[in-house]
Amino acid sequence: MPVSGSRVVEPIRSSGLTSASVRLELQIRLYGSTMAEPYDDIDSNLTKAVEDLFTAYLGDFDLGSNARQIDIFGAHGKPLSVRVGYMNMDGREFRVFQIVLPIIINDVWSESP
Repeated sequence: MPVSGSRVVEPIRSSGLTSASVRLELQIRLYGSTMAEPYDDIDSNLTKAVEDLFTAYLGDFDLGSNARQIDIFGAHGKPLSVRVGYMNMDGREFRVFQIVLPIIINDVWSESP
């Protein structure tokens, strides 16, 4: 199943006095052809993939201590979520599940006194 994505980085208000922490928002797109057979399995396969990813994200809340947290409930912006829809690429239609994965990372930039 193909995956594509984009990202946004922005400082957050809960930074320390001498450094800035950031919110990294990854947008992860899972998609499958609407022509895949059996047709009834398209949504259930994508839902299972999202479930597996959410289980992994929530099970490793700080990504092996590389991050403060996954911002599950959106304390600093959009929460962990998934949007479902359709997309046309090269004249072919795909079923798309797009995940917003917000990650809070401490002390990314130092601030000058």
